[in-house]
Amino acid sequence: MKIGEIFVTLGQLSARDLERALKRQEQHGGKIGENLVAMGLVTPMQLTSALRLQREVETALPACERTLAKLESGFGPMHPNTAHARCNLARLLVLAGRPAEALPHGRAALAARHAHHGPRHAATAEAEKVVNQALEALRR
Repeated sequence: MKIGEIFVTLGQLSARDLERALKRQEQHGGKIGENLVAMGLVTPMQLTSALRLQREVETALPACERTLAKLESGFGPMHPNTAHARCNLARLLVLAGRPAEALPHGRAALAARHAHHGPRHAATAEAEKVVNQALEALRR
């Protein structure tokens, strides 16, 4: 996932801000992160954190996929531990810029958490947030 998309996904930048930074990059050159900092849209610390997250997401995805497969085969698709792993995978897929893949995982996690915990539980709200993030990313 591109660094600008990470900022938008995390809600630290609007899509419009990213477009402005990309136009500035075309005019002045440099990396998008440098332009975001120069425009005052993110701090150097935020840029460093986002770059670290970018690397971590790519590393963590295969581990999350393996964990989900193990839990699903061991406990089944509706078990709370499986739903937790599925929600984590969906969140990472959104951050990786793959919301179309994240959405079914998020919806499955939401259904399992709703069935197990009910509609007002924090775990259910967390899964609902991931589904909404995936839908928002698909609209962009």
